Amino acid sequence: MVNIILTVKKLPMFIKYPKVKINKESKVYVSFYVNEKRYRIANGKRIGSQTNPNSYPVEERLKVGKILAAEVYSHLNNGGVLKSYRSEEVVYGRLRDIDYIEMALNTKLKGNYSRKYKANLSSIYTKLSTIIGGDKLSKESVKKMLDHYHVKHIIQHC
Repeated sequence: MVNIILTVKKLPMFIKYPKVKINKESKVYVSFYVNEKRYRIANGKRIGSQTNPNSYPVEERLKVGKILAAEVYSHLNNGGVLKSYRSEEVVYGRLRDIDYIEMALNTKLKGNYSRKYKANLSSIYTKLSTIIGGDKLSKESVKKMLDHYHVKHIIQHC
């Protein structure tokens, strides 16, 4: 019997510098490719930026579009995440642990649960995000949070 081991190598993410384009309606957007797939964005919402070239007068849009292109390039090259336009799917980059927890929270908050349950989940998320900050979720951060609840529970039931 022969064992065959297949190794799947994930292609590295590669991004070219974004190009600023103007459509027929004088709307500015940034166009770029990630692993040979084209993406276009008209404002910085998907990268956490307030930059919106199309909120400026037509004669200033190209200049602001260039700023947006620089922000997109910097964001993605510095480990930032780009999500799909209409879903939570990650197109580029890696989510932090707290981002996965936030996605799970948002799914739960859309469910048919009581307000109190949803408020508890939101409170726990807020505390957990404060404890772990931008770091990875660790055994110590979870223990620290659970210890907080343990002490609170003991005090309430004494």
